[in-house]
Amino acid sequence: MVQETTEKKMTTDKAEETTTETTLPVISDIESIRGTVVNHTPEEIDEFEKICRQIYEEQKNSNNSYFQIAISIYNVYIKKWFDILGDSDIYNFAKRIFGISRSRCSEFKRVVEAFGAIDEKTNCCTGIKPEFQNYSVSQLVEMSKMDKDQQELVTENTSVSSMKKLRLNNELQEISSEKESAPKPKKRNYQLYKGDNLESYEALEKSLLSRLSEFTDEHEVIRNIKITLSYEE
Repeated sequence: MVQETTEKKMTTDKAEETTTETTLPVISDIESIRGTVVNHTPEEIDEFEKICRQIYEEQKNSNNSYFQIAISIYNVYIKKWFDILGDSDIYNFAKRIFGISRSRCSEFKRVVEAFGAIDEKTNCCTGIKPEFQNYSVSQLVEMSKMDKDQQELVTENTSVSSMKKLRLNNELQEISSEKESAPKPKKRNYQLYKGDNLESYEALEKSLLSRLSEFTDEHEVIRNIKITLSYEE
């Protein structure tokens, strides 16, 4: 009898612990207003509750998904479900319920609007467009601040610093991962030969003048260069 009572108490404690861990304050709030919301269907409230759970789980995860949170916030915004709990806009809802700042909330919306796959019927986001799935979060955040022409100049291999330079100065910094490095100029091996007679120096003079001619042909700014060689017995 004592053992049965003890087991029953342990089961009850475990159930209470589970309830405490899984029941979020926002979920309790949603349950408390069910039946009183007139501008949203029970199905919409169920979906809203599901999204709130997703956001909470992603925030709790140490490797939380930026895109999943951004998409969830965006969809609440599109459906105007933030008013279910009495919030006047998405910014108040995100800050009050999840501690998401106004600037971050605006960033979420901007990134999803620019790179999200939007369902034509519901206007909700279903994920990131395939062509942008290999970009990092930092890259897409920076790209979301660019105009269309600037976005077309970058790829998934463009660094964030290069993107920022392009956005601010309209210049794209060249990096090795963006395009092949320019070939290095070939080094010319100019060898001087020592000689013991005048013919050796005359041959040297002829070689130097030939090299100089090639150089001046490549660099038109150089004019009237004269070389004088002297030879002593």
